[in-house]
Amino acid sequence: HLAFCAEIGRVDSSIKVPTKVMPELMLPMLPLLDWMANRFQGAPRSMTRATIREFKGRDMSYDTTRIQTQLGWHPRPLQETIADTVQWLREKRP
Repeated sequence: HLAFCAEIGRVDSSIKVPTKVMPELMLPMLPLLDWMANRFQGAPRSMTRATIREFKGRDMSYDTTRIQTQLGWHPRPLQETIADTVQWLREKRP
């Protein structure tokens, strides 16, 4: 989602984030582009045809009411989570 990407940009303005949504028509091309990046640049594979089929058209939102009420779990604010993730990635990844 663009809102999530925008939040990453707010946390760290040095990170370039997407500003447009890719047309769904281009989704079948992603595995090929991913394969090419792997083959020619050594990038790890992450976007296979199976991945596209699994996530295409799915809503990735979940209701956490039950875990909050039964276990007393409360999620951290999104901006805090993103900031910690960006910091961790900067420390752990070259």
